[in-house]
Amino acid sequence: MPQAAGICSNPGENSITPQLRSYWRTSTTELDEKLKEGAALWWVAVWDGVKATPAASQLICATIRRSALVTTDFHKRFSMSSYSVRPAVAHDAKAIAEIHVATWQAAYKDLMPEDYLDSMTVEKRQAYWREAIEYSEPQVLVATDGDQLVGFVGFDRSRDPKTRSTVGEIWAIYVLPTHWGQGVGLSLWDGARDGLKDEGCTQVTLWVLLGNKRALQFCEQAAGFKREMPSLKTVDFGSVRLEELRLKREID
Repeated sequence: MPQAAGICSNPGENSITPQLRSYWRTSTTELDEKLKEGAALWWVAVWDGVKATPAASQLICATIRRSALVTTDFHKRFSMSSYSVRPAVAHDAKAIAEIHVATWQAAYKDLMPEDYLDSMTVEKRQAYWREAIEYSEPQVLVATDGDQLVGFVGFDRSRDPKTRSTVGEIWAIYVLPTHWGQGVGLSLWDGARDGLKDEGCTQVTLWVLLGNKRALQFCEQAAGFKREMPSLKTVDFGSVRLEELRLKREID
């Protein structure tokens, strides 16, 4: 049975499009009445079989609203996202694992040895993400396109030693290769940022392989991260050693 409704503040009557009305499954009449009254706008986020907390509902609203209304040049092509973002549940673990493995094999095929990539199995990743979802370590959000999971993000406090408790970290963010460049990553980042903000974090970091140009472009141009060059380190991946770099930004 579909459940859960969330509240977002009114972004303004001129910002509401017919498509956005339809997307949130809110009746046009009810929406117009609330806008005229100047009351807070109720957005409806419905997920099959998922009971949302108020914080999660607010997070979802903010995520989709920002994806729909952004106006910077980089984001114009994402002016109306068809993706939904929600907290992961136990039965998502296999799909998350499949995305994880497929993305690694596509993104790192020219960076890592083939045998190393082949050793990363769906079964191993499924066990990891099932436990992560169960214990919320890290917290996990998924992006869906209709009934299909197309991406996920894991986030929590920073794992780096001697880091303040107000520093969060994007532990992982992956999108199916077939959906690269279509706004999924941006929607997931928005959700993670709002979640970290709710946890009291004021800054967020993430680690990216220096050779992963696509990921660096997304983090810097779309998500607003800046490189911390002194953080550069070398990590073993099978028979090769690759440089990894930490990026950081304020949470606003």
